[in-house]
Amino acid sequence: MPAPTRGRRYLRFVVGAEGQDTRTLRGLIRDDRSDRVRTHLLEHERALWDELMEWFNTHLDVPPFREDELGRRSVCWLRDDAREFIHHMRVLAYLLREAGVPTRVLRAADPGRIVWADRHQVVAAPRRRPRR
Repeated sequence: MPAPTRGRRYLRFVVGAEGQDTRTLRGLIRDDRSDRVRTHLLEHERALWDELMEWFNTHLDVPPFREDELGRRSVCWLRDDAREFIHHMRVLAYLLREAGVPTRVLRAADPGRIVWADRHQVVAAPRRRPRR
């Protein structure tokens, strides 16, 4: 599994407004959201949404999200050099905003303890915060 590279940055596209606790935010790609979002889009936007979902299903590997392997709190981050994936995520974020869903982009040099990786993304478990 590739380790974080010095100077590498990671991006996480999430649903949520500014000020929300980033630990509770969910990623943009969610099966349970698609039908609700599609109903709020214009016809050409729905077609673009469907194209994006098909593109992601074809090109983006699905990490093995089983709790025993990756943990419940682990989340996906795109590598900053995954330009095509970032572009498609930005378009997806635009469509979500058009449907009234707030989106944000989180950036990190250290996304946490990397538990899975491929050429485009990592899955990272958040680091524990020190107790006060």
